[in-house]
Amino acid sequence: ANDAQIDPHGELAKLKKQFGAIFDSLARPFRVLPLSPAAATYAASDVWSVWAVHAHQWRQVCARGLGRAVLEASERRADEFRDGLRPRLLWDQMVAQIRAQRQAKKDAATRAAESAKSGAKSDAKSTVQSADKNGSKSGDKSGEKPKKKKGEKTMGVVSGPRCEDCGVAFSSGKQLEEHAKGKRHLQAAAAAAQKLPPPLLVECRAAPLDSTMVRSAFTRFGSIKKVKLIDASKADTGSGITGARDGIKGPDFANDKGGPWYALVVFKRSQEVAHAVGQKALYVGPNRVYVEAYTEAKSQKYWDKKMKGK
Repeated sequence: ANDAQIDPHGELAKLKKQFGAIFDSLARPFRVLPLSPAAATYAASDVWSVWAVHAHQWRQVCARGLGRAVLEASERRADEFRDGLRPRLLWDQMVAQIRAQRQAKKDAATRAAESAKSGAKSDAKSTVQSADKNGSKSGDKSGEKPKKKKGEKTMGVVSGPRCEDCGVAFSSGKQLEEHAKGKRHLQAAAAAAQKLPPPLLVECRAAPLDSTMVRSAFTRFGSIKKVKLIDASKADTGSGITGARDGIKGPDFANDKGGPWYALVVFKRSQEVAHAVGQKALYVGPNRVYVEAYTEAKSQKYWDKKMKGK
């Protein structure tokens, strides 16, 4: 009865039958823009049908205790699209890209503000130095800096000890000593000591990686020669995340089967790799990632293969 009220002339039924045949023939009518009137009508009817089912039947479904089962079935079907696309994966990737773009804008604004603040301090310092020189030359009797008034505090710049391997500063020598005993520092030091920059393996356990976002996240550590996404099935993850294999070809997202997802980042200098390894937490867009540099033996094998390829 409802179908008769919604589609009294059976036009939608004919349209669904028409597109069912099109899908069965493996044609892809929604890959061409602009959509044909028939394709647009078919898509709109699907959207309307989903809304109608939800509005009129969802309460009954929940009342019968079937809500959870229906939601689970809906989640399973969300990625089954007869036009050959993977909508859920593409949606997640798009959301991650938008979040990364927003974060990049926010970071750029923060850097600009810090740069402006630093520039203002530098200008003020130059002005003071210039005033000191001019005062000495123009007849200042003592030629000395003004004496500090009683009770006046002197402002200074706090500069703590720094780990050059990791590129991280600490507030005390004791903190630096503790840091130097840690696994992260030892891995960074090993990477920094290598003659050729060891490739850096990046692992994300939350969402597929995108090469542009990976490059954007790691470029702050130095010059990047290459970012390559690695198929999870070809990565050796027996010990931590060490040992992804190079030379893997694939789409712009490495794995669409639930992760984890991997990327290989190749820097121009070993010190840059070490700085990335030495960080406490790293993110690509909104997602936490984990990194590990190739061992010296594996790195040498990687570069030997590259040299032979040339």
